[in-house]
Amino acid sequence: MDYIKDLVRLSATPISIYYPLPIVPILIFSLSDGEDLFIFFKITTISFLFFATINLWNHVNDVEEDVLSGRDSILSRNKNIRNFTGVLCVILYFLSVYLVVSWSVSLFGVILFLLVVLLTWMYSDKVILGKYLIRLKENYATEVITYTLSTPFFTLVLWNLSSPITHKAYALSFMMTFFALWALFLKDIKDISGDKLVGLNTIAIRLGVETSIKISMIFLIIFYLSFLIFPFLGLFPYLSFLCFFLIVFQVYVIYLLIRNKWSIDSSFIWPFNLLSTSNVFSLILLSVIGLLSKF
Repeated sequence: MDYIKDLVRLSATPISIYYPLPIVPILIFSLSDGEDLFIFFKITTISFLFFATINLWNHVNDVEEDVLSGRDSILSRNKNIRNFTGVLCVILYFLSVYLVVSWSVSLFGVILFLLVVLLTWMYSDKVILGKYLIRLKENYATEVITYTLSTPFFTLVLWNLSSPITHKAYALSFMMTFFALWALFLKDIKDISGDKLVGLNTIAIRLGVETSIKISMIFLIIFYLSFLIFPFLGLFPYLSFLCFFLIVFQVYVIYLLIRNKWSIDSSFIWPFNLLSTSNVFSLILLSVIGLLSKF
């Protein structure tokens, strides 16, 4: 039972708005045409199942990096559990594909999902395909490409579980891509030491901390501008423009960064946590506005 608890915990690490927080499923259900609660169940099931699989597969392949970074887990302590988890990931990948094929409104959503499966597998894999091909997360360029493709594709896949893909779906996938890129350019800053030891060429290592932060802030500005542009174009509910004003927290963080000459230390933990919370809250607010417009 302890093994199961540890695996469930690892499957939800890192915590994301796809799983275990159902923010993206709620957002897609609120903006799409589907009104049946079973549709929400399908969107949530695929989002949770697939992201749990991605997380476990990533942890299975990152044991060496985790040990060097001082992150001990059941996978690093027990090789048999690690092998079992690897097999479990393969089964869960196939289960995800089966459910998407069964539930998708159109073939296009299935094709997109197969591409996402390939990208996310190759992103972490160094056991099967990774022995012969590049591991996508080991190079900053392929990592950016993976996020730039898999985020909008998966958003459209989830949308296609509810209704046909429309311009509104493309708008949401565009916005979510910049949300993901903002997080991507920040996520490896804290792991620079361990990543260097295992020879990774991550964004933070390649570009440096200052440039990574600056680019992430540009992506986040584009994300917030979406709340102004898409309601004006009639793609989001009119009141969605209210979400834009949460950019005030980003302005505050940028002010602190400029004052500190774009270098960060432990004092920036709270401002960045505040920024992350406000960004997530903007999606929650958009979901609420979407649900109110829907019903």
